[in-house]
Amino acid sequence: MKKDSIIKKAILLFCLAGIVYACINEHDLLDQDDGQLTVSEAQQWYESNLKGAAIELRAGGKDSKIKVKPNWTRSYTKKDKDYETVEVGLASNRGFGFFDTESKEKFDETQDSRYLKSITRLITRKNRKTNETDGFLMTIIPDLAYLESTKFEPFKQNYYLERDKKFTGHILFHNLDGDFVNGWGYKDGKLYTVSNPNDDSPKLELRTAPYCDSWCVLSYITTINNSYVAEREVVIMPNTYVYEYYCYSRCDGGDGGNGGDGGEGLYIGGGGSGGNGGGNENGYSAPKAKALFKNGNLSDAQWKKVEDWLNKILKDCVGNKLYAALSANGKSYSITFDSGSSGAIFSYLNNAFVFGNNSESNYFFHEMWHAYQHAQETNPPFYNAKINMEIEAHYAQYLYIKSQPEYKTNSKWAEWYTKDPLLNAIVGIDTYINAKGVLNSGQTSTGLDNYLKNDVITAFRNYKNGSGQNVYNANDYKYDANRKGTDNFKYLQTLSKDC
Repeated sequence: MKKDSIIKKAILLFCLAGIVYACINEHDLLDQDDGQLTVSEAQQWYESNLKGAAIELRAGGKDSKIKVKPNWTRSYTKKDKDYETVEVGLASNRGFGFFDTESKEKFDETQDSRYLKSITRLITRKNRKTNETDGFLMTIIPDLAYLESTKFEPFKQNYYLERDKKFTGHILFHNLDGDFVNGWGYKDGKLYTVSNPNDDSPKLELRTAPYCDSWCVLSYITTINNSYVAEREVVIMPNTYVYEYYCYSRCDGGDGGNGGDGGEGLYIGGGGSGGNGGGNENGYSAPKAKALFKNGNLSDAQWKKVEDWLNKILKDCVGNKLYAALSANGKSYSITFDSGSSGAIFSYLNNAFVFGNNSESNYFFHEMWHAYQHAQETNPPFYNAKINMEIEAHYAQYLYIKSQPEYKTNSKWAEWYTKDPLLNAIVGIDTYINAKGVLNSGQTSTGLDNYLKNDVITAFRNYKNGSGQNVYNANDYKYDANRKGTDNFKYLQTLSKDC
């Protein structure tokens, strides 16, 4: 089990008056590649699904949308074994672009607008197996070092299906409703973070394995609203913009993530105009999984994996009640698999579960626990007790995993719970309460409360990821001191009552 990390590095979105900075003349330098999906077919698909309307890209808060349209004269095709794509430059009524804080500082120092480069393209994607077509927006945000290493030509080797092996920066995806869906961080061509939708504050996810942080863009929206203009080189027009914050959550995959070229860190679902819809109704039956996840587009192998996890969880008394409670709460949960993650995430923003390819049933159990916690609480108290929630979820997961056949002497889990200071502190809760969240004989609520504050929470606060970053910091993972002792295990008490 791995934990969250806090890597707070703002990405700034800059809107330029009367200019479309997101698509510059480097489109002319991109190679055309033969593919079965032609530009005319992509244009027909776009016109059929959007009826010629502009896409309103959300670039900041609720009212911060920029209207963009594809410029079909600047397009090219790519393909791999799974997809055929057409990538198209954009024209917009208001200029926009993304850049990170280091690039912004360099621009402030030099006034060289080349430091503010990013690019946004319309991607039309055809699945070569199913022949289904969908579309979305992709934004490439190079970091400062990559900008300079490419002599300010960072886009020539970066496409939806391909990455420059040296690319460092972020790639974001928005659906055709203009809403952010997901995003990815790269370092030297290797995927290392995943970004998920968030609200302004606080961060919306509690998760099992990836390291996560709250990641905000500062969006500059020009006050000048022009007619659509074609791509051209950036020109800075001061005093013509307003700004506001727009936040994401970003999670890395643990020990560097899977990385890789092509097929990694791609757009995952997200709906929007012309989307593919739900899962394969004629595929693997997975009755338990599909009863819980009414919005999932998984392969048969993935549905089987989730069904196998649930079959295992349902053999556990608490797990059985946990599944029943989630199935009956009236919420609609979605599920996806992310090849760039090694763990699992539950997002409260959209009731979405995301699993890495190496996830296990206990990861699923942990995220189901968070979904249950959130369903029982109103948001403000919940967000003010996130470390309390993590303590209970980690302890419930420990109780589940130690009852499983794989938890045995010399197993990876037994070793981690022994050697990892945080996991070992979770094990120490056994001294104070039993598997039903009730105090053991001779123990007091005050003693438990002191152990949680002095040992368990200290272990959470001291936990650092592989990059040396504190994960469960006090700003993002607040402790509610009003929840004393066994109050921190009230959901364990409820679900284990008759077990």
